[in-house]
Amino acid sequence: MLAAAFACAPARAEPAKELVAASIDQLKRAYLGCSREALDGGLSKPGIMHCSIVYEELKRRAFDGDFDRLLAWSRAQDPLHKAEPARGSGPPESLAVAEESSVPAAQQP
Repeated sequence: MLAAAFACAPARAEPAKELVAASIDQLKRAYLGCSREALDGGLSKPGIMHCSIVYEELKRRAFDGDFDRLLAWSRAQDPLHKAEPARGSGPPESLAVAEESSVPAAQQP
């Protein structure tokens, strides 16, 4: 899973102010959004860096730096994230992965 890939390459950048100020629930939603994007193959290089920082901040704050605890929590979530989150329940826009779509606007749903 995505968490295993993050364990091999810890982020070295300082977390953005938005991540430092985010609640643990916001970080969890952002992490799951990153996981969903990674599973879909839609992460750009900046997105990967952003998600690495989200991962590190979530691991540090919610799981006391314990990768195994984060992994257990992550595996308990819906791995395919098929259900769309309720409106307003996703990460705040400041925590969302900023991605440019590679699909032309005419082909987007």
